[in-house]
Amino acid sequence: MIKSSFHAVVLAVAVAVGGISYTSQSLAANAVSAAAATQLDAANKAVRAQKWDEAITHLREVNGIAGKTPYDTHVMNQLMSFALLRQNKFAEAAPILETQLGSSFTTAAEKTVINKQLLGIYFNLKNYPKVIELGQAMVGAGAADATTYNVMAQAYDKSGKLGDAIKFIKGRVDSATAKGAKPAENELLLLLDYQRRQKDVNGQTETFEKLVSFYPKASYWENIIPVLLTANDNTDAVTVNIYRLMYSTGTLKRSEDYSEFAKLSIVEGAAGEAVAVLQSGINANLFPADRKAATNRLLESAKKQLAADQAALPKAEADAKAGKAGDADLRVGKTYYGLGQYDKAVEAYKRGIGKGGLRSAEEAQILLGIALYHEKKTGEATSAFKAVKAGGDAKFVRLANLWALAAK
Repeated sequence: MIKSSFHAVVLAVAVAVGGISYTSQSLAANAVSAAAATQLDAANKAVRAQKWDEAITHLREVNGIAGKTPYDTHVMNQLMSFALLRQNKFAEAAPILETQLGSSFTTAAEKTVINKQLLGIYFNLKNYPKVIELGQAMVGAGAADATTYNVMAQAYDKSGKLGDAIKFIKGRVDSATAKGAKPAENELLLLLDYQRRQKDVNGQTETFEKLVSFYPKASYWENIIPVLLTANDNTDAVTVNIYRLMYSTGTLKRSEDYSEFAKLSIVEGAAGEAVAVLQSGINANLFPADRKAATNRLLESAKKQLAADQAALPKAEADAKAGKAGDADLRVGKTYYGLGQYDKAVEAYKRGIGKGGLRSAEEAQILLGIALYHEKKTGEATSAFKAVKAGGDAKFVRLANLWALAAK
């Protein structure tokens, strides 16, 4: 299983609000009082020289000035919070930043930065209730970004509220997908980690499906497909199409799976596919030395069957076209599919589906979808997969849903 790479998200809090650095001219221009100007200018120069202790000393002197104005206090707090953050004195900086939020001189943009700083500070201080309180306010004000949501989810988790963490981050994921947007990969991984810890198997399955839909990495597919492959009572028709999904998503890796895939392709009437699969495994040097002889024998058997199928194909196709039942057309389609002639496979599959009376209408739709997928007609392929409706063979329904994700 995939292990979440998520760690506590810590914001870059050691940044001055707006990155502002004052000069004596700018202080005067912003109506700093004569009483505080000298010390504020000295503090500003110390900040610019990165002499944090010296700056803090000057600012504490400003704090003791009886005649300082509200704007003097605003500038003092701004420089003080900057110096304290640079020294990683988060606990001391927090109340000053809180004060700045209430200052009439703090702009909306600066308040957004301060809120993010406080979110990181309170998370570092393990004050998770405060993180949640502040984060909820940011969400309500429309000022929350992806990092805000991630930090809040982790705050719920670290507060012992794993259920709330799941509900919170899942709400964000669901909101994104409902709007047709792509949820962040990190948020899906964070949700997956929480669901795994809560032993929510259905939730994990749903999240993995979102991952393969939006971020179709082999590592994500590898967490879905083995469950299908090892399910009880899989028919050959189900299993071979699972192997096809594995092959298409880059998750067919074991030599024994290559061999089994090839055997089933022969059984299911796609000997050409068996030849191609075995040859790709041989070219990749997947088969161990003690199995190379058996693999070569299987390859030769597949080639012989392919030759026989090709020789019989013209008559088989003519008979299938003349027949009233669709299964004969499906068999022709499988042969063409094995040969890599996907357009002819699609034609035969559609003809068989149109006739009806099939042994498995669900399998026929999946076969059609896979052939269209290989023709790179992803829209038509998805429609074919989605035609496998719930209420039919559950294994084919599940498989069709995954193929639809792969085809996106």
